[in-house]
Amino acid sequence: MTPDLIKSRNDILSSDYKDFVYSDFTDVTVAIFGDYLKLDEEKRVIFENGLMLFLLLFLNKFEFIEFIIRECSLSIEKAISAVTAISEGLPVEMTTAMNAAKALLEKSDPSPVKESDRFNHLLTIPDTQLRTYLYAKTSSSLTKLHEIHSLNKDLQVDITDLIGDILLGFYKIEDTVPLLQQELKLDARTAALLGADVLDFLIPLTDPNFITPTEVTDEVIPLSTTNIPESVVRMTVISDYTTSPTQLIPTITTYQPAPTSSIAPELHTMAMDANAARANFQPVVEPVHSSEQPVTRTPLSDLPSYTSGAATPNSNAIPPIEPPRWGV
Repeated sequence: MTPDLIKSRNDILSSDYKDFVYSDFTDVTVAIFGDYLKLDEEKRVIFENGLMLFLLLFLNKFEFIEFIIRECSLSIEKAISAVTAISEGLPVEMTTAMNAAKALLEKSDPSPVKESDRFNHLLTIPDTQLRTYLYAKTSSSLTKLHEIHSLNKDLQVDITDLIGDILLGFYKIEDTVPLLQQELKLDARTAALLGADVLDFLIPLTDPNFITPTEVTDEVIPLSTTNIPESVVRMTVISDYTTSPTQLIPTITTYQPAPTSSIAPELHTMAMDANAARANFQPVVEPVHSSEQPVTRTPLSDLPSYTSGAATPNSNAIPPIEPPRWGV
């Protein structure tokens, strides 16, 4: 999204509405719903980006729901409840300004299915059909289909919208392959191969008894705001928001993880333990034992000697001759 595109969107918004969008409304809303939805720091930034795109009319209510389901890993029920609380909590004059800007944007919408027709139809369908629609557009199976056929971003968006419009009844499911060829400008072979996989994905969803898969740990939340705490639904900043300094182009924050040290931690060794023991070493003083009997000390010359004096060798002495041992 380029700054020029955001600036052109600002040009069609009223001054009061722009003051509201660039007030502290987004900060307080993210703080409240971040706690309620238990979002970590990274997902709060993503949620804030989605909220800003919603307020600037780049996303409608249901696209905002799809966005936070896919990017914040929320369940369908929680996403619907949160976005419903936010949209229904907007001041009446701000909702009127949003609708007036949407009418101006509608004139330049060249798509076969008008944005307003799709949006109004989503407001009237049963809850089960809405869940199926949101599941189809945010399913990981659809993402795998995109990867298998190596589709670029534009084709991914177009096919996802087309699948949603088929589920809403704007097109017949049997016309899937011709629609891919006609609306997406695909050749016959590519449309046939892609259409076969799209039909495999779509057919189970059109079953009236289809049940939207939900996480085991997720509680079923009614599609209303009655189960959300009153402090979350009735956001005080809506009725008395403060305008921040004028800012024509909003800054969408990019999450930056906390810096980590690249130095490996010091290993704990036996030498470290020896150094610690040596620093705290206290010498052991052993007791000295003494005898109570008197000790008689005499001069060294009076003590008897049990060793003979050393003989002086005589080199001229004749050794004695021993008698023969074989007889006398």
